[in-house]
Amino acid sequence: PTNSVAAAWLLMKSANPFRQLLISFLLNAVANAIPATLFLLYVTHVLGAPEQAGPFLFLYFVCAAVAVPVWVAIAKRYGKHRTWSAAMLIACAFFLWTPFLDGTSLFWFYIIVGVTGFTTGADLALPSAINADVIEWDELESGYRRPGLFFALWGTAAKLSFGLAIGIAFPLLEFAGFSATEPNSSGSLLWLAVLYGAPCIIFKLAAIWTMRGYPITAEVHKQIRESLALRADAE
Repeated sequence: PTNSVAAAWLLMKSANPFRQLLISFLLNAVANAIPATLFLLYVTHVLGAPEQAGPFLFLYFVCAAVAVPVWVAIAKRYGKHRTWSAAMLIACAFFLWTPFLDGTSLFWFYIIVGVTGFTTGADLALPSAINADVIEWDELESGYRRPGLFFALWGTAAKLSFGLAIGIAFPLLEFAGFSATEPNSSGSLLWLAVLYGAPCIIFKLAAIWTMRGYPITAEVHKQIRESLALRADAE
C-alpha cells in the first residue's frame, strides 16, 4: 500500500528532500535532452560537418564513462550534491560558446564535447546516488522502505525530460523558419545555434538553484544510517 499512486502524490505535494532532488534532476535532464535532440541538426547545419557526428558522439560518451569514477571520488570529499552542482556549472560555462561556433570552429567544438561529456559523468552517477540516500531518509521518516516508488517517479521524470525537450525545441525551430531539408537563412541557423546551447544553460542553472540548501549532507546521511541501524537492533 505504500507504493500506491496516492503515496506518490503525498510524497510530491509536500516539501521534502526527494521533491527537491527530483525537480532538480528533471530540470537537468531537460537541459541535457535539448542539445541531444538538436545535436545532428547543429553539427550538420551550423558546423557544416555531418561526417564528424560519429567522432563527436564517440568522444562524448568515452569522456562520460571515464569521468564517472573521477566524480565519485570528488563527491566522497566534497559531497554529492555540491559536486553535482559544480559539474553542471562547468557544463554551462562551455555550452555558453556553442552559439558562436561555425564550420571553422571544429577544434573548439571537440573541446566543448569532451568537457561536457566529462561533466555528464557526474549526471550519470551522482543524482541516482543521492536518490538512494533519500530512500533511507524516507525509511527513517515513514517507517517503510519503498525504493520501487522512488525509482518509478525517477524513471517517469527521466522519460518526461525528453518529451519536454522535443516539445520545447522543435516548435521554436519551426517558429524560426528552420528546415532540416531546405536551405536556411542566417537568422534560422543562428536560432538553431542559440537553441542548442542557451536552454541547456538556463535549465542547468535552474537545477543548481533548486539544489541550494539541500539538507542531506554526508554527515546527515551517516546519522540516518546510524538511526536505522539502532531501529533494526531494537526490533
